[in-house]
Amino acid sequence: MESNFFLSKDSSDDEIRRYFEAILKISKQDNEFPVDLDDVWMLVYSSRNKAVRALKSAFMKDVDYQPITNNGQRSSDGRFKEGNQVDFKLSLSCLEFFIARKVRPVFEVYRKVFHKTVE
Repeated sequence: MESNFFLSKDSSDDEIRRYFEAILKISKQDNEFPVDLDDVWMLVYSSRNKAVRALKSAFMKDVDYQPITNNGQRSSDGRFKEGNQVDFKLSLSCLEFFIARKVRPVFEVYRKVFHKTVE
């Protein structure tokens, strides 16, 4: 998701709620994989690499997540700035089990947005 959200373990409930509300809107537009792993891995994992390993070992490619290869961009001298990086797009159910349920306060915000629970 292209967003102005930068989540971290220190994100407030309000910041997390706004992010989840934006994801909910995108998911209603027939987007099967609305969540960018790079927006949420830091809520639970200490590094992106650890999150990617956990994602690949516990979830199914093209069912729970989609890997999308981004060819590196060239700098002004013609060299690639970043190698071929793989971005990962997550389904809502993957987001729930991979991220939200791992941290109780994050899951409470998730439930309020996606399951419409009363505070």
